[in-house]
Amino acid sequence: MTAHKTHKMKLLVALLAVGAVVLAPVAVGAASDTDDTEITVNVSGVLTVESATNAVTINLTPAPGGVFSSSSDVVTVTTNNSAGYTLTMKDKDSDANLVNLAADTFTPVSGNAASPSVPSAGKWGYAVAGVSNFDATYTAQTNQPYGSSKWAGVPTSGGSAVTLADKSAAAPTGEATTVWYMAAADETQPTGAYKDTVTYTATTK
Repeated sequence: MTAHKTHKMKLLVALLAVGAVVLAPVAVGAASDTDDTEITVNVSGVLTVESATNAVTINLTPAPGGVFSSSSDVVTVTTNNSAGYTLTMKDKDSDANLVNLAADTFTPVSGNAASPSVPSAGKWGYAVAGVSNFDATYTAQTNQPYGSSKWAGVPTSGGSAVTLADKSAAAPTGEATTVWYMAAADETQPTGAYKDTVTYTATTK
């Protein structure tokens, strides 16, 4: 090989080497960035109050010396409020008497939850077992002597509502409170269907 050809060969090799350098990809550092998105789910409060039957019937046959009968209502509160709820009750209007068509009455007993009283003729009342100073238990009674069971009067719509239940936790599947009602009479009580309406209110804490 002549010196001239050798020089050309070296030049070609050099050019190829330069081309390889030019054509080779240039490494670039990868770029990245971040951003956050806050997810908010607003869960609405749920609260319902429901009477099992929306009616309580008490059958009473007056007798000398006086007797009383009692029956119950079951009130269920459902709520998802973790702080709980209160269940209260008062009369629907300003007259808390049980009244028949002849305007004869049963008036509320004088006692309250803190100091309930025993039945007496011409009176009616409510109780919740184990609450405040009510008896520990109540059962349905029909024409029984007054005895020592304790009852409280229902306040009018303008009065302070009475507390039937005070809970500090949610009740997602429903929580029942049994409310007992009583009427007492002696032989002087006129016949008739005596009626009144109470209103239950559930309030979240």
